[in-house]
Parts: sequence; structure tokens; C-alpha cells
Amino acid sequence: MNFRDPELVLVKHFRGEMKSFFQVSGLNGQELILRDVESGGRFSFLKKDIETFLRNGKLKAMSVNELPSCILDNPLSRRKAIPKTSGDDLGSKQMERRYQYVKGVIDIGLPAYTEKWLSPYIKNRAVEIGDDHPPGWRSLAGWMKLYIESGWEKKSLLPRHKLSGNRQPKLHLEVGALLDSIVLEYTYKHVNIRYMKAYHDFLERLEALNKKRETDGLIGLQPCSYNALRRRFKA
Repeated sequence: MNFRDPELVLVKHFRGEMKSFFQVSGLNGQELILRDVESGGRFSFLKKDIETFLRNGKLKAMSVNELPSCILDNPLSRRKAIPKTSGDDLGSKQMERRYQYVKGVIDIGLPAYTEKWLSPYIKNRAVEIGDDHPPGWRSLAGWMKLYIESGWEKKSLLPRHKLSGNRQPKLHLEVGALLDSIVLEYTYKHVNIRYMKAYHDFLERLEALNKKRETDGLIGLQPCSYNALRRRFKA
């Protein structure tokens, strides 16, 4: 696949007919930088991982002309590298170690993240990567959940104390998609938008979504603030 094609769009489908759209905004050897068309968030992947996601259906390719016209309103900008400080070394090493286990699970396509499948995998993977202190299967299952729910963002595997310093947390993809659906609905159906009513509708739908997630064994999602919703309307 030609990842340099400016018309290429990658689509990720979620439960409830929610979708996220990505374009390639950077190429660095075997690394691809994907940009979320709606939120502007950027995610780094190995080229071969993206190709695997496309083969197994976790991602689908489409043309930019097939995008809903209402979401493709911001041009791609060139990614700026963020300098790494020495204080990040320990957290980064732990993230890389976790990623080696997570990536292996994705590569071989384990059918379930249970003790039956993960325990023997962990033993073999620990030998492959030279890890003297392999994780328990529940820990790996938790890492898989974090990685998948973040939209395959590698930074989701950072130890929690490293993530706590982020004062501007990114919206979860499903929360962002739900928020966008509220904005679109109110924009098209109402001349005078009542932001507080829109926010209450957002909270009610998020509560319903969280009930479905709990049924599926997933953690509940946190809502954005009222001011964040207003900013979304004015974006």
C-alpha cells in the first residue's frame, strides 16, 4: 500500500457504529505517524503493524473523497518532534518492555486475553526478549485493554505515575466520537443551541455507553467538561 498517497484515509470502527478516521502525516523509515482527522491527535506505529491491522480488518482503507464533508475541515500539519529528557528514561523503558509483550500478542493474533492463552505466551515471549521478570497474565490483559482503548497509542503503556503529569489529557476516542455526534446533531437541528441541554444529552448517552461497556467487561469512560463541549461547538 502506498502510504504516501495524500488521498489515503484509514478507518477504525468501534462499537455502536462509531468510527475514527486517520491520515498519514509523517513517514520516518519504517515508522508511520497517523493523524486523527477529527481530533488532530497523532499516533506512532511501525509500518508493518499498520499493514497487519489492514490485513486482519482492524483498520480499513478508503479515499479522502469518501469522508463526511463535515469532519475534513483542518489541513494536516507537519509533526514536531518532542525532545526526550533523561528523567523519562525509566518510564520509557517500562513502556517499551510492555509494548514488546503487547505487540507479540497482536502479531500472533491470540483469540482471547485469558490465562489459557496468555500464560504460555508470556513464558515464550519472556525468553524471546530476554525478560527475567515476566508479567502475570492479568497484567498483560490490562496492558492490552489500555493499548486498544487508547486507539493503539504506545504511550498508553507508560506507568500510571508517568501519565499523571499530563495536565491536558486527550479525550478517549469513543468520548470524542460521542461528543462530535452531539455537536453535529444540535448544529443541524437547532437554530439557537442550548449548550446546557446538549451537555445533559451528552452525559445521558455516555451513561448508556458505559453500561454497555460494563456488560462487555470494560471500564467506564470519563465525561469531558461543559466548557470542553462549548469549545467543540465553536471549533
